[in-house]
Amino acid sequence: MTPDKPVTLAVAMLCSVLCAMLPRRYAIVPLCVAMCTYPTNLLLPPDGMGLTAQRVIALVLIIRCLSNLDIRSQFRWGLVDTVAAAYFLSSTVAQAMNPNAEGSHWIVNRGGFFLSAMVPFWCVRMLIIDRDSFFAMLKGWLWACPFLALNGLYFVMEWDTPYYRLMEHGQFWFGPQIMARDQRVLWGQMRPRAHAPFQQCIMYGWFFALWLVPCLTLFWQKRRFFPWIFAWIFMPLGIVVSISAGPNALAALSLGFLALFPFRKYWKVGAWTGGGMYVALLLFSDRAPLEILASYGMDQNSSWYRVGLARFTLDYGGIYGVHWLVGFGCVPHHYDRFHDLCIQWVGLLVVHGLIGVVGFYGTFAVCAYQLWVAKKKAASLDDEVILWSLFATISGVLLGLSVVSLFSDMQYIFHMYLGVLAAAPKLVGQAAQSRQVGLLAEYNGQPVLLRYTLAPGQGLAIVTPR
Repeated sequence: MTPDKPVTLAVAMLCSVLCAMLPRRYAIVPLCVAMCTYPTNLLLPPDGMGLTAQRVIALVLIIRCLSNLDIRSQFRWGLVDTVAAAYFLSSTVAQAMNPNAEGSHWIVNRGGFFLSAMVPFWCVRMLIIDRDSFFAMLKGWLWACPFLALNGLYFVMEWDTPYYRLMEHGQFWFGPQIMARDQRVLWGQMRPRAHAPFQQCIMYGWFFALWLVPCLTLFWQKRRFFPWIFAWIFMPLGIVVSISAGPNALAALSLGFLALFPFRKYWKVGAWTGGGMYVALLLFSDRAPLEILASYGMDQNSSWYRVGLARFTLDYGGIYGVHWLVGFGCVPHHYDRFHDLCIQWVGLLVVHGLIGVVGFYGTFAVCAYQLWVAKKKAASLDDEVILWSLFATISGVLLGLSVVSLFSDMQYIFHMYLGVLAAAPKLVGQAAQSRQVGLLAEYNGQPVLLRYTLAPGQGLAIVTPR
């Protein structure tokens, strides 16, 4: 037995027990922590089952959700669930039909994806039912950040990480190659880009960038910055040590959209202006929008690799378009120059075809639409700030995916974020549903008015003394 097996088994057992035993509000937290702090390339014995610690934890959690009458009764299947199910089923069909399908490989592939991405998505859908459960989930991600960021800092300074002692025994292990070839200048010296426990440095940085703005909404739980702000300040450090333009751009775009909150009533003007500028670039610029965006990257070789990848895909699709409906199920030999499919739509198109592209972006759009549904229910300033924070992040993500493809760990975490968007209508409108009740009473011989604020569904009992 390799040294990673006992640790992986212990993580799976501990987090599974916590998911089964913790109060409903906190049940999602062990899964969140395991998703970001433990490598997903490590398998539980026997290896042939393809079970990671995260997949087992998610499976235990969804079983709790489905078997618990209280949880199950509060879940309502909606449009987002139908679209997400269609997204998974269509990608499964694409895998089964692609020209490189061999035996039952496509079943194993989609089974792993279901346990790693879709099960966590529905766990979020069933457990995030109010603002308190939403804040508990955010804290699960947030308090993992100091540990991850400090581990990343240690890696870029010492060229090593304790995670390597485990990850080198797992599947898809690229650590030495990453450290040897993927270096950039940081603080005046060539340094390796932090990535562990994630498999890829950009995805490592994206984790911090994705939750950077949403975690700011924790202020509205108790209207104070302490103590959570101490964990939040490690998020920028995690972004920096990834030494990648992608996470930096996502963080900058999210914070930039957040800064526009005071001007939110002019959103139509902003949307039309942005759309007009994009169309003008397409019509009058000598360079495509991606080429302009690529010129701002930290590494021009990497930036122009992306431009070449997009151009080749469009040209190759025009010649061999018959394959694009269901994709190839892998990276075909035609892409020998571009094995890193580092643009989201390209990666989906090559592997899953147009079916995969429509499925992913359709789910993305329907989940994001829930922000508009929630906007109509918003009843207070904190409601609007929470929704705008989610909108700011998803806007940055949409732009970021034009130059970044979601890989391994981050792909699974992002599906949980889509679940948060789908739950947006449940996070707002609570203030409008609360009621205030006044009771006239006597205190020290003087009439006084006792005022009580009742939560939705809460009653006020008056007991008459005998």
